[in-house]
Amino acid sequence: MAHALQQAGGTVTVHDPQAVDTAVIRNPELNYANELAASVNGADIVILATERSEYQQANPGALVDRPANPLLVDCRTAGWNRPPARTPRQVERGPCIGGSRTLSTPGRQEASRCGPR
Repeated sequence: MAHALQQAGGTVTVHDPQAVDTAVIRNPELNYANELAASVNGADIVILATERSEYQQANPGALVDRPANPLLVDCRTAGWNRPPARTPRQVERGPCIGGSRTLSTPGRQEASRCGPR
């Protein structure tokens, strides 16, 4: 996912304390951060793509003001259900039915493709 975003023109900063050593070798063109807070500073979007305990135990209220845009895409549903002072928008995925799924944020729904392509 990070590689695809970078190839599409995005500036990608990766934080994953358990996988950085391998990721740096496989994708040296990406940026890497040692600290979670540093990895979200100024971000237009934050993508949570793993359920590692570091993320489950993180305090989203301490991070919510760091991104430029408080958009969190939670691909793994890490259990961040404590509301921070400023609530980030979270994209929620509906089930994949007939090759499409509903993505919803508060006040908006849209369909996206899913399943085998």
